[in-house]
Amino acid sequence: MSAFEPTPLPRSLQILVLVVSLLSSVLSLLGSGCILYMAHRKLDQMLQRLLIGVSLSDIAMTMTVLIGSFLLPPDSGFAWTFGNFTTCTVMGVFFYIFLATSVSYNVYLSFYYLAIVRYGWRENKPVSGSMVMPKWEVVLHALTVLIPLGLGIAAGSIKAMGPHPFLAGCFLARSPHGCEEGTELECFFTNQVAFTALFVILMIYVTAGTFAAVLSTFMVYWTVRSKLSKTIRFNSVTSTSTNNDTTFHRRIQEVRRQSMLYSLTYLNSYVWMMISLMVTVFASSERMHAHRAAPGVYFLTLMVSVMFPLQGLLNFLVYTRQDVQRWRKAQPELYYFQILRRVLAGQATGPPTSSVKATTPVQLQQEPQPSP
Repeated sequence: MSAFEPTPLPRSLQILVLVVSLLSSVLSLLGSGCILYMAHRKLDQMLQRLLIGVSLSDIAMTMTVLIGSFLLPPDSGFAWTFGNFTTCTVMGVFFYIFLATSVSYNVYLSFYYLAIVRYGWRENKPVSGSMVMPKWEVVLHALTVLIPLGLGIAAGSIKAMGPHPFLAGCFLARSPHGCEEGTELECFFTNQVAFTALFVILMIYVTAGTFAAVLSTFMVYWTVRSKLSKTIRFNSVTSTSTNNDTTFHRRIQEVRRQSMLYSLTYLNSYVWMMISLMVTVFASSERMHAHRAAPGVYFLTLMVSVMFPLQGLLNFLVYTRQDVQRWRKAQPELYYFQILRRVLAGQATGPPTSSVKATTPVQLQQEPQPSP
C-alpha cells in the first residue's frame, strides 16, 4: 500500500454521508426557491434584493455540493462517484466562487440590519413601486460576483483543486493526498506560492466575513437593548408611556430577532465548514484521508454534510416566521403546511380580523419614533 492510498469507509457509511447530504441539499434548494418566489414581488426593497442574493448564491453552492459529490475521481473513497480530475477541478472552482459570494451576501444582510437599527439609515422610497437600485448597490453586487470569479478562475488555472481528505467534494486541497512538503509525492498544482495565497485568501474571506456578521448582529442586539433600557428609565422617571413607544419597541425587538436568526442560520451552516478547513490546515491530508472512519472525523463529516447545505431551508423558516406566527394567532385551527401555502400564495395581510402585523425593517423606518 502506498503512503497515500485511500483507506475507504465501509460502504454503508459512505452511502449514509451521501444520502444525508442529498436530503439536506434538496431541502435547502426548496427553501431558497421559495424565498426567491416570495421576494421577487418586492424587488423595490433592498432587504428583498439582498435575500435574493443570499438565496441565489445558496442555490448555486448547494447544487455544486450536490453534483460535486458524484463527480469525484473513482479513487476518492466514496460510493457512486464517476468523475475525474477535470470534473473535480470544475466543481472545486464553482465551490470557491459560490462560497465567497454567499459569505459576502450574508455579511451584507447583517450590515443592512445594523444600518437600520443602530444608525437609523432609511432607504429611499421608490416611485410607484419601481425598482431603482442606487449606484453603490449595483457596484456592490458586481464586486461580490467578480472578485470570487477571478479568484476561482485563478485557482482552476494552477490546478489547485482536489478531493477533500474526508468530505465528499472537491475544494482547495493538495492532490494526491500525502503530497505535502517532505514526501516523495508531487502535488498536481503548478504553483505552490499561488496555492498557498489562494487558500489564505479564502480563509481570511470566510473568517473575516463571519466575524463581521457576528459583530454586526451583536451591535444590533446591544443597540436595541440600550434603547429599551433608556426608554424604560425615562418612563419610570416621568411616569409616561405612549402607544407609539410600545409599538416602536415591539417592532424594533422583532427586527433584532430577525437579524439574530439570520446570523444564526449562517453560523450553523458555516461553522462546520470552517472547522473542516482548519483541520486540513493543521493535519496531514494523508493522515486525515486514512482515518476517515475514525469516530471524530466521521462525526465531522456527517455534520458538514447535513448542516452546510441546509442554510436555504433555515433562511426560509426565518423569512416566513412572522407571517406564520400571525396566521397561527389569527387561525389556530390551520395546520402548518396550510399556513405555508397561504404565505407562499402572497396572502401576507392575513384575514381581515387579524390585528397582528408582521414587522420588517421597511416598516420600522416608517414607524413613529418613541419619546426621547
